[in-house]
Amino acid sequence: MSYLIKNINYFTVKEVADLAGKSKQTIVRWYESEKIPQPSRLESNGWRVYPEDQKDLIVDFANGIKKPPTQEKLL
Repeated sequence: MSYLIKNINYFTVKEVADLAGKSKQTIVRWYESEKIPQPSRLESNGWRVYPEDQKDLIVDFANGIKKPPTQEKLL
């Protein structure tokens, strides 16, 4: 279940992990080691989320389709 905020779909870290075929902990390790950007946090509940364009890049990275997304490209 994505969250629509200002016409942008946001996905939780768990949703991104599921779409990438990886565990949530793998996604967390990747952003902690700066392989992928840090997720944003929802103000309402503090959940970590990625906008749809970053989700797509992370899924591609997880599947070996693209090089790791850099912070500069995604922000």
